[in-house]
Order: sequence, then structure tokens, then C-alpha cells
Amino acid sequence: MPGLCFFITVALIVSTIDLTQITADDISLNEDTYELTIRIPHAVLYKTIFDPSKTEIGDAQNGWLAFGSIKLDAEQQKEFEVTAEQELKTRLSEKECLEEADRFAKLSAYETYQPIVKTISPAYKVIIEFQ
Repeated sequence: MPGLCFFITVALIVSTIDLTQITADDISLNEDTYELTIRIPHAVLYKTIFDPSKTEIGDAQNGWLAFGSIKLDAEQQKEFEVTAEQELKTRLSEKECLEEADRFAKLSAYETYQPIVKTISPAYKVIIEFQ
């Protein structure tokens, strides 16, 4: 792939929290403020699903090319996908990406537990914190 200098990769990123790590000590009830606090583990990267059909490659001579317009043999395709996945994992390990995953983890945990708590006692609200 001569002249290749940069690419944009599109992928679905799945992060998770392991709810089996929550123990009784991670759940507290404050009857004075009507709050149920649940401490959850931080989010971790679970899977990246790379979409080569949406990849764009920048070539210094030809400008932007759609992935489908570039002909790669099977070995080049695999090498490209491995490199793209490594780059994604490196980027996802950065503080801002981990913070974003944690933000969604808190939201997801809240959306899971608040309806249950509200059904039992509408006066109580759920507070999600990290362990």
C-alpha cells in the first residue's frame, strides 16, 4: 500500500461492567434521604467490532478513498484490520474514553435499577457510584 499515510476506522465499541462484583457491602440504604446507593465496578472494554466497509483511507497523492475502492489481498486486509483494532484499543485506553465508558455504565446501571426501586417504593431514588 504505497503512499498510504492515514485512515479513519469505524467500529462499534462495547464496554461492560461486571455486576457479579457487586456485594452486599456495595449497597446502602439511607432511610433519612430516601436514597439507595449502589457502588459498581468501573467499565472495561469488552469488544470492538471493526467495520471495514466504512473505513476511509487517506493517500497523500490521491486524497480520500473509500475502503471498497482499494484492492487489498487477503494478507493486506488482515494486516490492516489488526492494525486498526490495535489503534482502536490504544485510543480506547485513553482517560477520556474510559471516562465516557464509565459515564454510560452509570447511566445504564441507573436505568436498570431505578425502575425496580421505584416499583417497590416510589419515594426512593437510586444513586450510582463507583467502587
